[in-house]
Amino acid sequence: MEVLSNNEKAFVLEAANKGIRMDGRGLFDCRKLTINFTKTRGQVEVSLGDSLVLCAVDIFIDSPYTDRPNEGFLTFNVEFLPMAHPNFETLLGTNLVQRHKRFRNELSAEIERVLEKSIKKSRALNTESLCIVSGKHCWNVTVHMHILAHHGNLIDLCTQASVLALMHARVHDVKINPDKTIELLPVLKPLSLHFLAISVTFGFLKGQIAILDPEIKEEAVLEGKVVICMNVYGDILALQKSGAAALKEEVIFQCLDLALIKTKETTKELRKAVENAGEIDLAMENPEIRVNKLLAEIASLFTIYNKIFYKIKNFARLETLQ
Repeated sequence: MEVLSNNEKAFVLEAANKGIRMDGRGLFDCRKLTINFTKTRGQVEVSLGDSLVLCAVDIFIDSPYTDRPNEGFLTFNVEFLPMAHPNFETLLGTNLVQRHKRFRNELSAEIERVLEKSIKKSRALNTESLCIVSGKHCWNVTVHMHILAHHGNLIDLCTQASVLALMHARVHDVKINPDKTIELLPVLKPLSLHFLAISVTFGFLKGQIAILDPEIKEEAVLEGKVVICMNVYGDILALQKSGAAALKEEVIFQCLDLALIKTKETTKELRKAVENAGEIDLAMENPEIRVNKLLAEIASLFTIYNKIFYKIKNFARLETLQ
């Protein structure tokens, strides 16, 4: 947690009372979400203001649990780099060899719990869709998040980054033989995401002043925090409150109404980012369309080769006549 002086805390509270944030935002304004996809499927770098995370999806074939033979695996792993915040370097001591190593803390465990609730338990990605052969083969999907810069509200950032990485990831189509052995086909297909889980975080300052998307200095003076995970249909996927602030019922409902508005805006932004990435064309992931396109390309090549062949043949005939 960021350590603030009494003057800094008083400044944050006084500014919030006047409807002003330290970075110039309004009380219910979010920081800019920047999305950069890499060339590798399932990898994305996302920043929320100055907070930065690199998210990568690792997918491989595994064996399901015996008591859940029809389900695959979906796990989340959140790790911090020491460079994410100056306070983190003191946790590793004076040994410079340890400075490059990743580590976990209470915040990473909290982020993993929220992701488990909002994506896995809500069945945004149904683990049954990861089953290949019941009791024998399934997909194991692990979402790795590396926190590169911590400047507040990592829960929202990691949730949005996880959703983007899962949208961007692909698995091989699988051929199942009569003896229940499997063969990986060159055709790639997307994961079965039923909806996008979006996280919206509200912070509560002294006097029950609510702010949206608190940055790291504001988090240091919060009396309470509410994390709401929703989809565009208004379903509440996860609701978590922390801190000692006592909140009235009408305040919670106001936060839910505002969270739904922000969820719809963020969902539209994420879908647009995936489309603009140029990596995902859901129509072209259909095997039939891919085969038809390949056949059309082959036919056009044959047409070009035939034209070249006839030109060479005519040229050779003219040379013979001369």
